[in-house]
Amino acid sequence: MNRKNRVIISISLVLLFCILIVSLSLLNQVTDMDDNTDNQEGATVTFFVDNEAMLNVSCELAATPEDRAKGLMYRETLADYAGMLFVYETEENICFWMKNTYIPLDIIFIDENSTVINIEEAVVQKDVSDEELIRYCSERPAKWVLEINQGLCRFFGITAGVKVTIEY
Repeated sequence: MNRKNRVIISISLVLLFCILIVSLSLLNQVTDMDDNTDNQEGATVTFFVDNEAMLNVSCELAATPEDRAKGLMYRETLADYAGMLFVYETEENICFWMKNTYIPLDIIFIDENSTVINIEEAVVQKDVSDEELIRYCSERPAKWVLEINQGLCRFFGITAGVKVTIEY
């Protein structure tokens, strides 16, 4: 085999190797996208205080009755600026409790007009019977409920009447 043929074969092998690497990379990206569609998608909730975006929260979604029933139970931590968004088909009067929830939370009730109805600072209640658990309720029908680390609403000045955007 002459030198020219060896160079052509070498270049061909390098190109083939590069094509293989690019193909595997693209396949990995497609697989990652498929994996994300199998999992619950998230949402971002942005709070506007005095028409200024004050807080962005990356949320897990609880959109099914099973997910809403479980919520943040049994978790010991919640990342900063993270939360769980409970999504309801229609507005309704909603009450939450802290059964098996180990993180103090701000529970934010939001109406269908994307306005904060009320905020409850929920405390951890260990070793309390279901009957003794405090109920945290919306003051009027809500479409969404957001749970975040307690104190964030107070820190950022989020109160009833604040507008939010919810992006899925």
